[in-house]
Amino acid sequence: MFFVPGNLKQTWNLISVGDGYYYFKNMQYNKCLSIKNSSAANNAKAILQDCAGASSQQFQYVTIANALGKIAIKAKHSGKVLDIPVNWSGDPFAGNGDALQIQQYDAFYGTNQQWIISKP
Repeated sequence: MFFVPGNLKQTWNLISVGDGYYYFKNMQYNKCLSIKNSSAANNAKAILQDCAGASSQQFQYVTIANALGKIAIKAKHSGKVLDIPVNWSGDPFAGNGDALQIQQYDAFYGTNQQWIISKP
């Protein structure tokens, strides 16, 4: 994961597919966020693919009780949430930062599973 303010690679168009689920379509690549191989496993990587309507491309917002203004993003096919892998060795900053690939994981709503959605 790289953070670059204003970068279209980090800008998404949320397209409703009904029942509270959305496609997250990337503005730079015109592809949808997907879970690789439609896996339901923890640590399955999030990737970009052509939008095909698969349930592994559909996500919903989940309100996090003690994280005002932040949400979790849950995959329809697995019930798991988007997660940034972190090193839990005791150093809260070890292994965190740019170049980490987003994955899905069981929800525990840690800071690595909290997202902010804003309008441009």
